Amino acid sequence: MKRSAKFCIVTLLFGACTVSAGDTRVKLLPELRAGQSLTYLIRYRSDKNVKTESNVVAPMAPNAAQLDAHGLLQVDVLDVKQEGGKTAIHARSRFRTLAFGTASRLAGA
Repeated sequence: MKRSAKFCIVTLLFGACTVSAGDTRVKLLPELRAGQSLTYLIRYRSDKNVKTESNVVAPMAPNAAQLDAHGLLQVDVLDVKQEGGKTAIHARSRFRTLAFGTASRLAGA
């Protein structure tokens, strides 16, 4: 009984929020202008764990490793045009800095 009452209340509240929102749309993309410059920090991290099972001993068994890369991506907006309700953007992008590091971890260490 309590579970169905909670479900009904949540459903009614969700419906009321939806109706009160109307046609207001949330814009997820920025309004870009020619000459604008955007900079993004990009990070990537990867962990490699290797587990082998074999009856043969391999002297060159792969080790576990960790990769951590990060960089700044700069996007320069060159031109923005409205075409048939859609926006066409002419932009140039480049990595300003790129750094990465690797670390090896020995098995059992």
